[in-house]
Amino acid sequence: MEGLVIKSTGSWYEVKTTDGSVVSCRVRGKLKISDLKVTNPVAVGDMVQFDLEHSGQGIIHAILPKKII
Repeated sequence: MEGLVIKSTGSWYEVKTTDGSVVSCRVRGKLKISDLKVTNPVAVGDMVQFDLEHSGQGIIHAILPKKII
């Protein structure tokens, strides 16, 4: 699934999906330990891809490229 990060609180993110629902998500471990030079690679306003778990929460596994408008 894809969505827009609308809120960041510690290690939790609220992501608004294309259908308008909001899903609480965490960042996948591999994304945290990649070669990024920042401690928190996800920011409010980022478009992300995530997988929905059985609990109804999501795991962010990719940050989509930013678009310049």
